[in-house]
Amino acid sequence: MLEAALIGILSLDLGLIFASIEHMVKTSNSENGINNTLPEESGDWEYKIVQVRGGVFRSFKAIQYVCQQEAKFGWTLLEKIDDNRLRLKRSVSCRAKDSLLKQNPYRTNYGVSEDFMHFLSIVATLMILAVPAYFGYSFMRNVFTDLEVKSPRQIQIPQVKKK
Repeated sequence: MLEAALIGILSLDLGLIFASIEHMVKTSNSENGINNTLPEESGDWEYKIVQVRGGVFRSFKAIQYVCQQEAKFGWTLLEKIDDNRLRLKRSVSCRAKDSLLKQNPYRTNYGVSEDFMHFLSIVATLMILAVPAYFGYSFMRNVFTDLEVKSPRQIQIPQVKKK
């Protein structure tokens, strides 16, 4: 009973702390003029976010390569969000040329496809399960090979003498 009361008080205390911190962050952002919303899109531009895995955009060469590829479709770099994402923009008038292109101008992923990553995850999981299972099977096969096995007919049950 006492433990439940202490856990309830601690969780209430942590909830109040997190709510206070969130309020302070929102207040300081609004005082500093920081706005976390995207700028309003005008009718002349369209935007997209390009993603990669593994922080590839730490490298300037990777950013440059993606920008060169996307420039073929009219996209220009607007900002680097983090090491995994870039925000791009292009004029809406570039849509007229999209039907002539061989690639999808709205692609948002670079690098290894998500399907391939799922395949690798499944293979890795099977390997993690199969290797110990094989060694366990080999060990138990050796243990049972060394055991002498008798059929139930060969086993003699000692008779208990009645008085």
